[in-house]
Amino acid sequence: MEDWRYTFVGILLLVLLAAVTLVYAQEPEFTPPMSLFTDKKAFRAGDVVTILLMEFSAGSNQATSDNN
Repeated sequence: MEDWRYTFVGILLLVLLAAVTLVYAQEPEFTPPMSLFTDKKAFRAGDVVTILLMEFSAGSNQATSDNN
């Protein structure tokens, strides 16, 4: 007699899960168009960003001395 209640609750949970999934699927999110001629860039929070630092330095190996 109580089996139909468990079945009803299970079906109800599946319907609610499907509704929540549809709501999240329709959430507006910026997705840039894919192109063969552009590079992939980070647009959203949480995207990985690589930062390249280039350092240049110059030096000299000349020395002078003075005796009085």
